[in-house]
Parts: sequence; structure tokens; C-alpha cells
Amino acid sequence: MTMAMGEKKPYLVAILFQSITAGMFILSKAALNEGMNSFVFIFYRQLAGAIVLIVVVIFKRESPTQISYMAFWKIFMLSLVGMEKVKLRTIGGVAKVIGIMLCMSGVVTLALYKGPYLRPIVHHHLLDGALSYS
Repeated sequence: MTMAMGEKKPYLVAILFQSITAGMFILSKAALNEGMNSFVFIFYRQLAGAIVLIVVVIFKRESPTQISYMAFWKIFMLSLVGMEKVKLRTIGGVAKVIGIMLCMSGVVTLALYKGPYLRPIVHHHLLDGALSYS
């Protein structure tokens, strides 16, 4: 069973994207280890991304499809809130919940283990002088 080129396209794009992402991480690590200022590196990274996007937009031959305001609003709200239904009676739903719980426990563990010292919110000691009997 062979795949046509059209069927291979999503896989090739995913591999290309992962390769570019891996290359960017390696480049980032090397530049920051050599002492490059992180703000300067972020500027160059954003500049390169903007140039690539400008080139893609300029050389794109087909006209963009117009999206309605309501469709844009729905996409925005779905991406903001993430209204995904979890069916706990399926293996996938249980796996999602377990994955979320594992991720959250890892975040809490790292925050408490490596995080900053948690100080009390109230810094005023109003009753310190009133309670001393000297």
C-alpha cells in the first residue's frame, strides 16, 4: 500500500516543522551559552520570523478567504477558554485527565522545590509593640 504525494504532505510538513523547531532550540542554546544578550537574541528571532512571514504573504498567489466577525470571535473564544469536552467513560478522556493531573503535579512540585521562598502577604506587625510587657 503506497501513499500518493498528497497523502504524504502533512507528514512532510510536520517533519519539516519539527526540524526547524529543533534547529531553533539548538541555535538558541548555542547563542545564549556564548554570552549573547537574551533581549538581543529575542529581537533577532522575532525579526527573522517577521521577514519569513512577509515573504510568505507577498509570494502567496491565492487570495485569502474572508472570515466573518462571528467566526473570528468563536475561534478566539475557543482558543482562549479551550472548550473541549472530556468524556470520562472513554480511555482517551481518562488519559487526558491523568495527563493534566500529572502535568499540574509536576508544576506544583517544581514551584515548591525550586521556586522562591513564599513570604507572608502581610508585612505589617501592628501588634508587636502592643503585646510586649517591658
